[in-house]
Amino acid sequence: MKTKLILLVFIFLSIYIHSQNRIEPNNAIKLELPKKDEIKNYKIINVSIDSLNIFRINGIKIDKNRLETELVRQFLKYKNKKILIKLDKKTLMKNAVYVMDIANRNRIKSSLAVRTK
Repeated sequence: MKTKLILLVFIFLSIYIHSQNRIEPNNAIKLELPKKDEIKNYKIINVSIDSLNIFRINGIKIDKNRLETELVRQFLKYKNKKILIKLDKKTLMKNAVYVMDIANRNRIKSSLAVRTK
């Protein structure tokens, strides 16, 4: 009787583990990281947001309300365009989403910059 119970628990455990491995990857966020060759063909503008939520385009401070107008103006003559978003550790994520939303509306590719070790 004890052996049958252990076998039953083992079967349920193996089914649970097997099903968890199949379910979880579908819930993950899919990130598309740029390749080196892809970056060379783009006009890239750096948008940085510091811990005080101050926006900068290529190092020049800009008001949040003028950000979209300025980005569109700078990209007018380029077919392949990309915004590289650089964040401070204490920056609110909603500001990064704000920049990504601007990029999406204007069909500009965007990516978040990360530090490598």
